[in-house]
Amino acid sequence: MEIDVSAFLLGTDGKAHADEDFIFYGNEESGGVKYLADDGRATMQVELKKISDTVAKISFTLTIYDAGEKNFSGVKIFARIVDETSRKEILHFDLTDEFTDETAIVVGEIYRHKGAWKFNAVGAGFNGGLAALCKNFGLEVN
Repeated sequence: MEIDVSAFLLGTDGKAHADEDFIFYGNEESGGVKYLADDGRATMQVELKKISDTVAKISFTLTIYDAGEKNFSGVKIFARIVDETSRKEILHFDLTDEFTDETAIVVGEIYRHKGAWKFNAVGAGFNGGLAALCKNFGLEVN
């Protein structure tokens, strides 16, 4: 099963305001967030100093490519934040929810709070794959 990683740059209203605010394999870099793929593994690189002041939150998501009858049931999922310089793991979180028929997941988010960046583990599942996520974040997909 092929799982795609993506990120959404969101304003204070929780919405992406342009197609460029959606970072994935088809739009690999925008506003301080970069999609990287190596040996079948995709990651997101974030440079917080490059994030526009208009971005209040960055949501990180997973979707099943060409889901058909596939879903996240039984798939082990985790998120981790690694310092790029030291390669030290800063945060690791396992999604423990039992997903059933979901084809998209908001794994976590980095958000601004009183001038500092914070991380929130989310683990929210969606039915409808990428289209459902895009709609949730204010974008349309064809």
